[in-house]
Amino acid sequence: MSFQRVRFGGVGTWGVCAAYLFLSVAPIGAAPEANVLGPVVGAVTSTSADFVVLLDQPAATVRVVISTNASRDVVVAAATATPSPASQAVRLHVAGLTPDTTYDYAVELNGRRLDSAAGRFRTFPVEGRPASFTFAFGNSLMKDRPETSGLVAAAQHDPLFFLNLGDMFYADIATNDPAVFRATYRKALGSRSQTALLRRSPLVYIWDDHDFGPNDSDKTAPGRAASRQVYQELIPHYPLAAGQGDVPIYQAFTVGRVRFIVTDLRSERDPMTANETTRSMMGAAQRAWFKQELATSAKSHGLVLWVSSVPWTGQPGTPFTDSWMAYTNERQQMADWVKTNGIHNLVIIAGDAHSTAADDGTHGDYATGGGAPIPTIIAAPLDNDHRSIKAGPYSQGAYAPTAGEENMFGLVTITDTGGPITLRFSGRNNRQEEKISLVYTVGTSAGDADERSALRSE
Repeated sequence: MSFQRVRFGGVGTWGVCAAYLFLSVAPIGAAPEANVLGPVVGAVTSTSADFVVLLDQPAATVRVVISTNASRDVVVAAATATPSPASQAVRLHVAGLTPDTTYDYAVELNGRRLDSAAGRFRTFPVEGRPASFTFAFGNSLMKDRPETSGLVAAAQHDPLFFLNLGDMFYADIATNDPAVFRATYRKALGSRSQTALLRRSPLVYIWDDHDFGPNDSDKTAPGRAASRQVYQELIPHYPLAAGQGDVPIYQAFTVGRVRFIVTDLRSERDPMTANETTRSMMGAAQRAWFKQELATSAKSHGLVLWVSSVPWTGQPGTPFTDSWMAYTNERQQMADWVKTNGIHNLVIIAGDAHSTAADDGTHGDYATGGGAPIPTIIAAPLDNDHRSIKAGPYSQGAYAPTAGEENMFGLVTITDTGGPITLRFSGRNNRQEEKISLVYTVGTSAGDADERSALRSE
């Protein structure tokens, strides 16, 4: 019998996993029958995944059964844990899975299987090898209207994962109380639209302002510590580069030959009242990590996707300055780094907009003297009647959907058969009508940056 390391409950708590995989949580004490929210699947790799199961009471027996068939009669691993009394959540790290394989899962509560808590996910292709795949993304969830939701429309494509770039809820929490954040996350993750998506696709999530703290929030947000804590408790995530505890949540992961760099642009951000020439959106430590991660990944991977929860383009003095356009010195510093290191295989996936847009790099070059054109793709809102075209201009245009009728999502298809890698972005509404598109192709092999400059757009 082999043993795996398993993580669940509060941050940093570990247990033992045997060669069969299910999650069984022993009762803490007598309690009425509990209900389950989730599981939420995330932090997926080619051989592993994390599951977070949330309970509505501090005592329950929970089992998550994972199988390679829909009947779930072949269990592939097992683990036992005690849920955190504070968060009433349990997190399980599952290792030893087969790459590029579909797994079904179900939750059993006190021996009773819950059909409403069943779903599936697919492990990622092997890291570093050519692989084609599709993922979806978007931001801004103020409503829960499945009939017009961008989340529900995205789920129809069974994406390998869904990348949520923030504003998953609009709570604008201004208190340092973990209980308030936990209750808000539970409501958001249990919404009808979220459930429809999360039963079919893992979640990758980075916050923006309304789900980190108040509107336009920064590192001075009153609930910063609690927000960081609860994210780590309730959201399955990749290892945080800054560690655990009261730290920013930037992270990175790989799918095939594509590297995703996810930055935290809220909890380390200087306020707008800081000195204009020195204020930072990332903070010194995150910026140093990002530069090193980007320089390394651009050489070792065929394509690098930077997840920025706010728009990259735009000039100072224009509306909606809650973006990189208000941090021009740091933006230029980042662009100069891209130029100096000869990086030509970088695309930005941006959030915080309530519209869908794409730029082929024409308007995304902020290096000194030019020389670092970075494409950008944006898809929003997922479900929000407020519309706005932020930043820009955009070479492919920007589309603001009709309030009350349309919501949006982004569909990204990566085609990689061992030669050039092609990214195709399709910005769609809930009726699957494409409104904005961009095609970006990079050269022949990882490490050959000079051949990664071919760009075509639709």
